[in-house]
Amino acid sequence: MLNMSHARKTIFTLLTLRDFLKLNFLEEMTLRTIREGSFDESTFFSSAKSVADIGYITKMSYASPEFAKMCKKDKYRELWSDLYSQLGLCVSAFTDKRITFYEHENIDSFDLLRGTYFFYLSQKLKAELPNELSLSELRFLKEAMRFNSVHAVQRYNIVLFDKVTHGKLEEGENAKELLMEAIKQAKSLLELYGSYAYMLLAEAYYQYAQWAQEHESSTTYRRALQAAIASCGNATKYLDKSQYSIHNASFGQGLGFSNSFGLDSPEKAKEVLEEMLTQSFEKIANPLER
Repeated sequence: MLNMSHARKTIFTLLTLRDFLKLNFLEEMTLRTIREGSFDESTFFSSAKSVADIGYITKMSYASPEFAKMCKKDKYRELWSDLYSQLGLCVSAFTDKRITFYEHENIDSFDLLRGTYFFYLSQKLKAELPNELSLSELRFLKEAMRFNSVHAVQRYNIVLFDKVTHGKLEEGENAKELLMEAIKQAKSLLELYGSYAYMLLAEAYYQYAQWAQEHESSTTYRRALQAAIASCGNATKYLDKSQYSIHNASFGQGLGFSNSFGLDSPEKAKEVLEEMLTQSFEKIANPLER
């Protein structure tokens, strides 16, 4: 029992961001060769790379802007895309369906790989503490979001929505600001993830509308619904071009994974929101009706 507890504690400790980024002696020596310009790039990249190498590469690119710049060369794009595809099997292991990821043509493949790996580490922490958001998981999520991880943004936004809905605000936090942060995060992904990001944005506006209905004016509520409806319209517009990104972002579960309605059709989601908006206007026309 003591050995098992020790092992569990060791594994858990290794998954903190600070410890993950800490370089060992050999990594420090490699970092020195990079700084001195004596790093053998051709030898390093000519050797076969697997998912097991992603952590090392992510750490080194974090510690060395020179190494990160090296990795971003066009000739290595295919390598990162292949590793990203394989990483899908690891990340999706935390879901109901294990998948490989498709290549994203409009996203920096190295940043995509790093963001996804940081999200993967966050999910390992979440598996340890499934009923709470630990500070360590949050740090990994924010690191993943720096590299435009759609999975990290969705997880982060869900946490924000939960805080607002259940009144779990910490000292200094403001419900409206948290909801606006969720909207901002979803907007940051629009050009990269198309329909899926627009549905995340629609969800963020919907959550804001739900809060505004209780805490702000009916006008704010309706404006938020209108923004959500517009987002659903854009999701429909880019639907055909977004099939690969929808597959990756939803872990193969479809567009319904993006919203609390569980709807795969942006048009159907739009209809639900439009009905809510219509009911709101009817209350204005018939104020005495319940």
